[in-house]
Amino acid sequence: NQVTLGRPVEDIVDAVHALAQKIVVWERSCREIHHQENRAIIEDHVWRAWGVLTHARRLSSGEALGHLSAVRLGVCLGVLDHTDLATLQRLMVLMRPGHLQLGLSRSLDPTQRDEVRAELVRATLGRSGSSS
Repeated sequence: NQVTLGRPVEDIVDAVHALAQKIVVWERSCREIHHQENRAIIEDHVWRAWGVLTHARRLSSGEALGHLSAVRLGVCLGVLDHTDLATLQRLMVLMRPGHLQLGLSRSLDPTQRDEVRAELVRATLGRSGSSS
């Protein structure tokens, strides 16, 4: 009967959790190896993203997400310490069109959203972390 019913849910959850932990370890290892082998390229990418995010006056959703992801990588690798993962995660949600408009309680056209998004990102990153 056990064979026809399949594995217990708890066993499946445990197996998925164990696999997820292995993937996390593998990803961190790969990320570190990639950083060691391509330090200058990765650090340049991270710092350029930081520069755009902290100085741009207009940011599309896609551009902002790409740069936030690069900065997140930089934080994870210890390249950049001007912000933290929680701040970046919060920005990745709040910079979406719906959240921008909800925060202002009004509709915005795409150009307005890009301007408001850039302002939100600049203000948030300007407040987080050290200023060095």
